[in-house]
Amino acid sequence: MKLFGNQKRQRTPAARPEEETPQNEPIVQEHAPSREPTDFAVPAPQPKAKTNKKSGQGKQDHTSAKSMAVLLAALALFVTTALMCFYLIEKSGQPYELPEQLSNNAKVDYVVNSQPSTLETVKEKDPDAPTGVNNSVILNTLLVSLDETSYRTESVMLMSVNLDDYSVSLVSLPRDTYISGNYENSTINDIYREKDDGKGRGIRALQEAVEGMVGFKIDYHYVVTQETLTNALDAIDGLRFRVPRLDFCALDSGTRKMDGEDAIQLFTYDPDYYDIDLEGPDTQRKFLLSLMSELIATNDEGEMKSRAQAVLNNAETNVDEDTLLYFFKKLTRKSFDDAYSVTMPGEIISLGEDEGLDYTVEYYQVSQEDAVSVLNEYFNPLEKALTVFNINFRQKSGLSTDGEYQEYGFHNQNSGSHNGGSTTKPTTEATTAEPTSPAPTDAPVEDP
Repeated sequence: MKLFGNQKRQRTPAARPEEETPQNEPIVQEHAPSREPTDFAVPAPQPKAKTNKKSGQGKQDHTSAKSMAVLLAALALFVTTALMCFYLIEKSGQPYELPEQLSNNAKVDYVVNSQPSTLETVKEKDPDAPTGVNNSVILNTLLVSLDETSYRTESVMLMSVNLDDYSVSLVSLPRDTYISGNYENSTINDIYREKDDGKGRGIRALQEAVEGMVGFKIDYHYVVTQETLTNALDAIDGLRFRVPRLDFCALDSGTRKMDGEDAIQLFTYDPDYYDIDLEGPDTQRKFLLSLMSELIATNDEGEMKSRAQAVLNNAETNVDEDTLLYFFKKLTRKSFDDAYSVTMPGEIISLGEDEGLDYTVEYYQVSQEDAVSVLNEYFNPLEKALTVFNINFRQKSGLSTDGEYQEYGFHNQNSGSHNGGSTTKPTTEATTAEPTSPAPTDAPVEDP
């Protein structure tokens, strides 16, 4: 029989001693106790042969040890892999829990078996940052300029600051924006005046109306007046600004050093100006961004605090000094050249004979589809995207086009019910027709 591999010894079966042995292979025959050795018995090993055999046996032992080590390693790998598979199979049936160190801003995408396919951690929010009403990294402020003669709001803007990258965005709602509600005029600039009670109800009513339009709560509000502009401009020793040619005010065009009296003209329309203006909002946003850039252009904490106090001095606002100082510090020396600045997309519409009027009046109608895109991209503080069903910008077409105009809104002649989505009285003259139902009170409730 042949000797294979690392076998230490081979034995020839005793029953077949006569079998031919291959050449050059030694013969090993067992010795029975009752038999004498035959001619085929292997002679006793000599010392030299023993030395050579011992040397060969060492090599075989070394090869055997290596093979055994490989075998044990393979066995260990197999056992480890099997145990890991059993562990993962068992783990896949358990619900996934977020690690404690993740912030509230962590975003996790879940697959069907509740295991996360990706785990993206948003930058942790600054613990010193203002919280806001939505507990969001996007904070919105309603900026309003007030005509202190008529008490109309001549400009309405929404400004957002994103706390992730401290980017600033501005969007304007023109003063002739078409709105719903029980107002003498169906324009956004009438809300403050008609709801003003001398205790801040005017700005709160306007903020509630804008919140209904954009579909989310607004964190802050600030009313721009000649006094607030004067205080801010005096804090930075004036501001050089290039005034374009404007039709709605008497301010001369050209670059000048602006004071409060000049600046307020950018935010106030001449009493005899009735056209729908889109250049004014653009100029107003440019001026505010330039003013903000100068106000925050300091690293001196004492000067920064002095400027913040000047901005808030006698201002109608719910912004406190600590909040304003936080923004000053985070936005210090930031350029607003790349800030998003736009008028809410829309078009000019006319109401006339088709709406039962013997006159024609124009409004600015916001495009709901385009407004959703703008709001979601730069202003939406909510976790879910807005849709056209979440916002409420009044449209010319509605469910009802029949009826008559009454003092407190549009009432259907057939049912007498109020339809907030239809056309309200668009002129400053009140009709003498009696409202149907319900009867008006001294303080009519604003339509949703």
